[in-house]
Amino acid sequence: EFLPRGYDLFIYDYRGYGKSKGDLSESAFYQDTELIYKHLRKQYQPDDIIIYGRSLGSAMATYLATNVPCRKLILETPFSSVQDLFHAYYPFLPRIFFFRFKFNNKKYIQEVKAPVIIFQGTNDWIVPYSCAEKLKPFLKEEDRFITIEGGNHNNLARSAKYQRELHNILSTKVPDEDKRVQEAQ
Repeated sequence: EFLPRGYDLFIYDYRGYGKSKGDLSESAFYQDTELIYKHLRKQYQPDDIIIYGRSLGSAMATYLATNVPCRKLILETPFSSVQDLFHAYYPFLPRIFFFRFKFNNKKYIQEVKAPVIIFQGTNDWIVPYSCAEKLKPFLKEEDRFITIEGGNHNNLARSAKYQRELHNILSTKVPDEDKRVQEAQ
């Protein structure tokens, strides 16, 4: 969806996924995203970088946008936290479980200075709508939570609403966007 619009795109495999190797830990995932950002900064200015995270990638993207300046943060099918996601599947279980990975998007999203845009489908069977919706109270006034009616975890990009909204998001700057990026530097 980005290349036809003239955007460069950088995608990487997480540790242990695809051809990547390495020890899995939440801090290692976050370190990897910071290294990727440093690499991108050799060629791009912060106001040229839109951080995008989908599903599990929303956790790394949100963490990164909390710690580095960027133009925008776009999240597709994000979850509020691993614990919330688990309890969305098993609401009858008590909240006493310890999770190796926390990936607490609720914690980090409220610290993001850049505009945040969230896309979530109402029929997502992997990240239930209710789990993504828990991020709404932590969004800034100018941030957006875009609901794709009938959208599931893997088909949002086929929605006319998604295409229209993404086009508008990528082709316009929000007021004071340049100022916000400079302040974050």
